[in-house]
Amino acid sequence: MHLAVLLLFVATALAVRAVEYAATGSFPAIPLKGAESVWALVANLFMLQGLYASMLSWNYPAWSISLEFMAYLVFPFALPWVWRSSGRMQALLAVGALATLCALAWATQDNLNQWDGPQTLLRCLPEFLLGTLLYSAYRSGLAVSVLSSDLSMVAVVLAILLLLHTGGPDLLAVPLFALLVLAAVANRGRAAGALNVRPLVWLGDVSYSLYLIHGFVEYATTRLLGLVLGIHDRKALPGGWSMALLVAMVTACLLMAGPAYRRIEVGGRRLLREGSGFGRPTLATAGRQGD
Repeated sequence: MHLAVLLLFVATALAVRAVEYAATGSFPAIPLKGAESVWALVANLFMLQGLYASMLSWNYPAWSISLEFMAYLVFPFALPWVWRSSGRMQALLAVGALATLCALAWATQDNLNQWDGPQTLLRCLPEFLLGTLLYSAYRSGLAVSVLSSDLSMVAVVLAILLLLHTGGPDLLAVPLFALLVLAAVANRGRAAGALNVRPLVWLGDVSYSLYLIHGFVEYATTRLLGLVLGIHDRKALPGGWSMALLVAMVTACLLMAGPAYRRIEVGGRRLLREGSGFGRPTLATAGRQGD
């Protein structure tokens, strides 16, 4: 999915240059440095843009999946260790992860929005470990017994809204959102029914595609406005036109995310599993499938 959207960015950038060449007769050289440069493209191809970064390049939201890719490389080694650990050890791991985030918050004056260099691993890896520990906490049943009521869910949501409204510390948002995840999956009340309606489940399914595509829609819209209307800053649009453009862009994102999820994400996973042999049934699983 990342490579597919990156290809759309490159194709759009080349198309814009072709149109400008037809209009002006000049074709600017492709830069070696910058957001749309050759080296930035190489970094994006190898998913290193989160580490090799002084600016957001090409599909700018993809900086985060670059770091998640690093975490996925660590995950197979970390998971068995976490899985076999006692409850006390898992609590110590959680404290260690939060302590690392505290150190990062102290070093950055409580600005956890780090995206431009190796220090971003201090943001990503501890939070990824916390996610692993969250599932372990859910599996233990403790979260269900404590957070299963609608009142718990409402309390966590209100706490997060209060934090965001008052501009509270970034560091506090991490445990609160972790608590929100646990409260959502542990809920046994009306909130569970409201969260599992079909539109929200669909949005959850396509969320990764939607996340990667929305940057391309914004990029293509900006280039189109510049070429057709000569508007290079969307802030220059009147309020009504700006709202109409927003609706059109959101609609375009949703219309693209559904097919991208089915064709590229699901189809890609199927091809990878079949090619690697992980998707082929063994004698045991074939027997169960026959039953």
